[in-house]
Amino acid sequence: MKTLDKSLVLLLTLGLAAACTQPQQERAEEAVPTTEEVGQAVDQTAQAFTREAREAMNELDQAFQELETNNADLQGEGAATWAEAQQEITEVRQEIQNDLDRLGTATADEAQQIRSRIADNLETMTHRVERAELRAVDGSDEFVTAAQEQLTEIEQDIQSLQSEAAQLPMEARQEASQTVESLQTEANDVRETLMSMSDAAPQEIAEQREQVAEEVAALSASVRRESFEMRSDLES
Repeated sequence: MKTLDKSLVLLLTLGLAAACTQPQQERAEEAVPTTEEVGQAVDQTAQAFTREAREAMNELDQAFQELETNNADLQGEGAATWAEAQQEITEVRQEIQNDLDRLGTATADEAQQIRSRIADNLETMTHRVERAELRAVDGSDEFVTAAQEQLTEIEQDIQSLQSEAAQLPMEARQEASQTVESLQTEANDVRETLMSMSDAAPQEIAEQREQVAEEVAALSASVRRESFEMRSDLES
């Protein structure tokens, strides 16, 4: 009788344990994504990347076309400088377009490499286009004004990056926030330079034009790259 009682208690205990464990197992199984769900997530990430890349390229294309129109009558050194920039932009633009076309049929490993190359080239194209825009500005005061306006747009983009960084997962948030802080520091430095140029003589401004154009364009390219990657992370 005692053996039967012990057996009954054991069976009841096991039964209760099983009853408690089964919902946990079911919840665990539900939490594990299926192969189909993983595939859909990968496809959505790829589509988000391609969409962001095409939007960025269309924006740069429009700016490039405006430059081609505005610089059509350049002469001398200005024409030579623009011709070199024009060739660089055309080449990198074609590389981006070719890679975007390849993404549709690329394997997973190939796609990762292609996306990285597209991001690099979009950063390069942004730098070349925006530097060319500033180089094309006539007059010292006009240059300072154009650079300040461009910097204001960059600072607005940095503010948007701060909001986007706050939405990232915890493991990515800290690194992104540090990057945004670094970009803001660079923007502040450029702003100080432009403020000092506002009261400078034309000759002094002329001596600083190339360096300032480079700094503004490089900062804009870095911000675009970070924004591009962060939005892709948010949608992945």
